[in-house]
Amino acid sequence: MASFSERYGYVKPSNMIIREHIPIDIQNAICSCYDRLSGNFQKYCLYDFYYSLECYLWTHFLNNREAAFSDGKTYPIVATGIIEDKEIKWYKKLDVIDKTLAYLYSRSQISPMVIPIANSFVKDLNSEFERLHFAYRIVGRKIVEVSSEEEIKTIETAMENCRDNIKMHLSKALELYAKRPEPDAQNSIKESISAVEAYCREITGAKSLGTALNNLSKKGVVIPKVLKSAFEMLYGYTNDAKSGIRHALMDADGRYVPSAEEAYFMLVTCSAFVNYLRGKGGK
Repeated sequence: MASFSERYGYVKPSNMIIREHIPIDIQNAICSCYDRLSGNFQKYCLYDFYYSLECYLWTHFLNNREAAFSDGKTYPIVATGIIEDKEIKWYKKLDVIDKTLAYLYSRSQISPMVIPIANSFVKDLNSEFERLHFAYRIVGRKIVEVSSEEEIKTIETAMENCRDNIKMHLSKALELYAKRPEPDAQNSIKESISAVEAYCREITGAKSLGTALNNLSKKGVVIPKVLKSAFEMLYGYTNDAKSGIRHALMDADGRYVPSAEEAYFMLVTCSAFVNYLRGKGGK
């Protein structure tokens, strides 16, 4: 439902996604998520865990001396201090969330409660990001730029339900797309289409995606000719000598350089196609 200011024209409704900066409302929301994370560790009597997280960020993110972290009575508030620091770039603030997640999930052996607390933190952040129209979400324990929850679900479903080799391609595509401050769009696209190729080859036993697409029907996976042609064209796009996505490296001399938007399109599209093939009876 539209707010008063939106209904009466004081603020125009906007679907613009906030990206490449962190305004004060999103900054505050992230800090509140860290506050609740700390509270959850206290709730389950893991009093030292949040302290160890802050110490880890102090020594491994800020690269300060561990001996300077605490005087025995107090210690610096590292995570939210970084988020609130006006001198720190927006993408470095997202880096600290990445570091936090990596630390939380790597320490799950300490207590069975660490994983649900970490999952709650991720859910909390994603909820705030969605509420505030922030262009980023946490998918596969990494921060990526997205545009809808449906697209997130498409990527996650493909990663969760495929065999390891296909999952590895999609995971790498996601990692390359999530790279900050600049995504590696070229290689992300390569990994996305490689996931489709690996999946189709696994179904048919063919040696290339083009041949595999033609042989899907022989394995009981019947898809419309137009859809098959569309993916043949996408595969052709990734093999095009002018774009050089799967072959020659880009140069700065007028040849086309793929954008982050194209990498994201290919990641979602290839994930959706893998899910579609599974639904049609693929392995």
